[in-house]
Amino acid sequence: MVVKRAFVLIMIVTAVAIAGTMLVARDRSRAALGLLLGAAATFVVVRALLNKVLDEVPEVARTPAGQSALATATTSLADGLVKALGVLAVVFFVGAIVVYVLDADSALRRRVTARTGTSTLRGAIAAYRVGVALVAAAAALLVITIGGFGVLALIVALLLALLAMFALWLPDQPAAPAPAPDEAAPSADGTVS
Repeated sequence: MVVKRAFVLIMIVTAVAIAGTMLVARDRSRAALGLLLGAAATFVVVRALLNKVLDEVPEVARTPAGQSALATATTSLADGLVKALGVLAVVFFVGAIVVYVLDADSALRRRVTARTGTSTLRGAIAAYRVGVALVAAAAALLVITIGGFGVLALIVALLLALLAMFALWLPDQPAAPAPAPDEAAPSADGTVS
């Protein structure tokens, strides 16, 4: 019960910190990118630490029966927490990727706009539809692998699978035509022909 309360408290503090930072940030998309990557890294580190603690706790007991009881109790209490931390790390990492892609000032967005001729997210997904579908499907499998078949993991995996299907459903976006040379541009000697 204590582990579940601690997990809920961590999630509330994280959400309040992210919301507060976003309210006062000058460049909100970059702040969101940094926060999401930081939260993902934090959850990965906490998950690794929790696994280490779970491995070490049974050795504290003096008798084999005590070790077995302590191992069972800690595993049953923290199993859901470990899975949730893994799923949330993947969610925050995918969120950081989405924020980076949606940031109109990012180099990726400028390259995609130059290639496709459109600055919309739908056009970007259409231009890279196979890649988007493969990455979304791999992320969905990763979420299921890390989080198991919990409610949160299934919802995230379903959303990623829907993104993969949407990407494959979109027709191919033709590459943007090369810009025509400017007819009134001055020549090398400075005259306009």
